[in-house]
Amino acid sequence: MPNRALHFVGSVPAEVSAEPEGVMRWLLDGAGSHEITALPCENPRWIAPWLLDRRNVVDGDSAQEKRAVFEVVVDGVATMYDNVPLHRMARGVALRPEHVALGRVQQVAELMPGFRMLRAEHGQPRLRHQVSVPSPLDLALFTLASPKAAVGPVTKARAVAAALRHYGVFRDAVVGEVVELHDRFGDELVFQVEAPSVLVGLWSVPAPVRPLLARVLARQVADVLTRLPADASVVLHLCYGDLDHTSLVRPTSLKPAVLFLNALANLLRHRERERPAVHLPAAFGDQPPPVDTEYYQPLTRLDAGYPLYAGVADHRDPDVSRAALELFEAAAGRRTEAVSTACGLGREPLALATRAVAVCRTLTHARRPHAEDAALPPLLGTTEV
Repeated sequence: MPNRALHFVGSVPAEVSAEPEGVMRWLLDGAGSHEITALPCENPRWIAPWLLDRRNVVDGDSAQEKRAVFEVVVDGVATMYDNVPLHRMARGVALRPEHVALGRVQQVAELMPGFRMLRAEHGQPRLRHQVSVPSPLDLALFTLASPKAAVGPVTKARAVAAALRHYGVFRDAVVGEVVELHDRFGDELVFQVEAPSVLVGLWSVPAPVRPLLARVLARQVADVLTRLPADASVVLHLCYGDLDHTSLVRPTSLKPAVLFLNALANLLRHRERERPAVHLPAAFGDQPPPVDTEYYQPLTRLDAGYPLYAGVADHRDPDVSRAALELFEAAAGRRTEAVSTACGLGREPLALATRAVAVCRTLTHARRPHAEDAALPPLLGTTEV
């Protein structure tokens, strides 16, 4: 039976390198001889500078006409959820896609020569570059409805309403960049659509409401996926939030995730689109994966058409990670295509991120406990267990 691949969610610790080639080389060296799904190259805070720069976005063609597009309601530096800035639209300004463009086309174009060099150097001609793409709904909420801004309920409700009202502009900006990147680089790229709002939203409402909200969120994600080129390679990254390595919610099972994914599968089938690969986290924030059968039991009802990337690797305990993978696959009734950590490595210290990659390597093949424990790097003086 072929080994599972190793999936890198995206970011790496800031200590790795300030240069894209250094980031990609660290990931390739960490994977060793193991297959990887794609090679990302993300700054651990790449979305935060974009968010903070919204205050500098202007509208108008001349110096006399230019005016700010966004106003800062609550300021912050976006290092953790409590200090993410809250914006609102400036009065009289019509939001356009260029106001919220991510600049991914230029970023990717600049790093592709280095990626191709490393791909050739490592003898992997079929290796693809992975591009992180925030879900438009998440981007709209992140910009206009900061999740933990210190505002009253009326202001919060208005902020969420504004984000939903302007969702289409964020969608057009995100989709437009993906289409342009796909036109330029074709099957050299994999697009990872990142949607924390799905699981955070489902765990933030009462259980009886979840089936309805799952269908609403599935329609939104299907709206995005079906606007992307049909032959583009896509991974859907679900998440519980991981800013400052802290989750926004604390799940107790995978049931909400399965509700959403089954609703999404039905919509994609109806629209004659393939189901994307799904990176499904079992660990979350600073918490290791559960080793409770009931946590994974909802996977018995998951649509079988999804290629699964199991987010179960945790630096603290390879045996716990291995047990979680076994429970994940036993419930799903099949071997997962790839294994991964629950989120990117950018919020981990370098020593722990290195350890996490090593745990991923142990999960790509043998189920047998203790098979490669001796090969794991030490924690370099840390006291975390």
